[in-house]
Amino acid sequence: MTQSPLIIHPTTQLHIDMISQNLPHALILSGPSGVGVATIAKQLAKHHGSPSLTIEPKKKGSDGKFSVDFNAGSMIIDDIRELYSSTRTKHSQKHVYVFDFGDRTMSVQAQNAFLKLLEEPQDGTHFILATHRLDKLLPTIISRSQTIQILPVLQEQTDELLNSVSNIDQMKRSRLQFIAKGLPAEIIRLQEDDAYYEKRIKIMQDAKTMISGTPYEKLLTAHAYKDDRSGAVTLLGDMMMQLTVVLKSTKNTAQAAKLTQLIDTQDALNVNGNIRLHLARSVV
Repeated sequence: MTQSPLIIHPTTQLHIDMISQNLPHALILSGPSGVGVATIAKQLAKHHGSPSLTIEPKKKGSDGKFSVDFNAGSMIIDDIRELYSSTRTKHSQKHVYVFDFGDRTMSVQAQNAFLKLLEEPQDGTHFILATHRLDKLLPTIISRSQTIQILPVLQEQTDELLNSVSNIDQMKRSRLQFIAKGLPAEIIRLQEDDAYYEKRIKIMQDAKTMISGTPYEKLLTAHAYKDDRSGAVTLLGDMMMQLTVVLKSTKNTAQAAKLTQLIDTQDALNVNGNIRLHLARSVV
């Protein structure tokens, strides 16, 4: 597969090129948010001549209808059931179905339904699961799939991408480096979406407060995220990133324990734990 416009780590590119020569029935692309797993998956599908066939997380609204929601949705079993009929139809070209999970996942019920598709492979039908949460997939799905870890890109690749960005001052460049080092898709989004950029900067600043602020400042900040699960998960990620930087320069047992606590808190929020309760616990 030829190099995509999205920058890819050289080792990752080699693995993709190799697997593209003989695309497996099921492939998992796993990597951190912002590295470009979904873009790479869609590029692979396009390379093999497949029409656009993307399954995305959905959430039921107050009207009873499902709509795409990467913040609070999940892969629904109805979409999996629809695949049963669509994958049984003969096609003249390959059909590559891309599951664009983002940070979401499938319920155990939906995953068990998906397993049946993997157990009954059809010629010319392939599945690519693009996820940031490999740990949330059933071991039986992982064992029936080939997996490629999508690595963050090299520092020189990050520098090259930032050098290609126009109208960027030194402060913004430094912020992009810190927030999205090695994550080309995230850098591009931050540069192109001003509202998203401002939101991420605010979360990064709030993360600093959650780590080094007064108890009152921490609780006040945590309260601001009580109704924003996606923002709270990102906040915890930024806190972990900042603590990791601190731990590289000083071996602090208390900070290491704090990092472990934050990981547990983020996991709890990802499975719909109470936002206010878990954030409050993370600052006491």
